[in-house]
Amino acid sequence: MSDLHVVVVAKATEAEGICSLTLAAADGGALPAFSAGAHVDVHLPGGLVRQYSLCNDPAETHRYLLGVLRDPGSRGGSAAVHDHVHVGQR
Repeated sequence: MSDLHVVVVAKATEAEGICSLTLAAADGGALPAFSAGAHVDVHLPGGLVRQYSLCNDPAETHRYLLGVLRDPGSRGGSAAVHDHVHVGQR
């Protein structure tokens, strides 16, 4: 996939240490198709870039759903998602 600008439209706690992010196209259009096992590069606060798996149905073109485990041994990516990514951010 090429550069894609999205907005966080929902963030939820799914279980202890796991949050989900729902992303939609910033222009309100459809998102590019994907297949099972696809990943996206997520540009996080602080200049971090991390890959996360898409976990929604590939037939859905209105959103991408990511699940992120807070990894205590991470280099900052999962902590950035949990602590610094909020609804409305691009």
